Amino acid sequence: MKQLSLRFKLYALVVSLLLIMGISIVVTAQLSLGAMEKRLSVETRDTVQGIVMDQLSATAGKFGELVSGQFATAFRTPEVVRNVITRNIQSDSSGRISRTALQETVGAVLEEQKSLSSIYAQFEPDGYDGQDRYFTGGVEEHSSDEGTLEIYYYRDPEGKVHFSRTEDPATKYLDSLNEFGIREAEWYLCSRDTRAPCIMEPYDYEISEGYSELMTSLVVPILDDGAFAGVVGVDINLSTLQRTISGVSKELFDGKSRVTLISEQGLIAASSHYEAHLGRPLPEALPE
Repeated sequence: MKQLSLRFKLYALVVSLLLIMGISIVVTAQLSLGAMEKRLSVETRDTVQGIVMDQLSATAGKFGELVSGQFATAFRTPEVVRNVITRNIQSDSSGRISRTALQETVGAVLEEQKSLSSIYAQFEPDGYDGQDRYFTGGVEEHSSDEGTLEIYYYRDPEGKVHFSRTEDPATKYLDSLNEFGIREAEWYLCSRDTRAPCIMEPYDYEISEGYSELMTSLVVPILDDGAFAGVVGVDINLSTLQRTISGVSKELFDGKSRVTLISEQGLIAASSHYEAHLGRPLPEALPE
């Protein structure tokens, strides 16, 4: 009986050890599988995030190239007009085209450039031909009441090009600040102060009575032997970028993405979902 009892005890001990080992293996396996599942979940999430970020980066790069290309193309227009004007300024009176001829030339450029909303060439006193004294009092539409040469053409909603006379040349020096700290006549003052090309923050501009659009301006300075003589600029209706943004949003992630173009100062220039806040700071559009 003692031998049987001892044998039984040994059997019981072996069985107990096997059970304990089995339970340990199961627990270890479960813990290992849990850790593996957690690791795989993190790795999968990181992989998905990486794929999404790569796609977003590629889309942003593609879209950025598209927008920069549009701006580069638009910038060529004022640069070409500026070069024509500079050559005329540096010519003597016999080789310089008249104010009327320059006015017509600038208007013809806008007629050809359908993507532009307006174009202008505006000057400092005697900045073009030194003949301001002969054009005072509104004798010609291309000159202000003070005689300065002020050429401004705009395109109406139907696409027709019109000339708008500038009566008071002082309007291009207005420096009162808006709520974003931008001067009222920044379109002129920026290039005057920096002697460099400027891109304006998006702004709502009343082109004619009852007709306003969200715009940005691309402006280049006119220099006469280094001295500031005026500016040539074009205005771009940002509705063009708005259509581009909306198209990108529809193509990305089955139309479930939100795409917004932000200016340097954080203003919304175009957006697929925040149309009501165009020209406003992005935080105003974001849900609280």
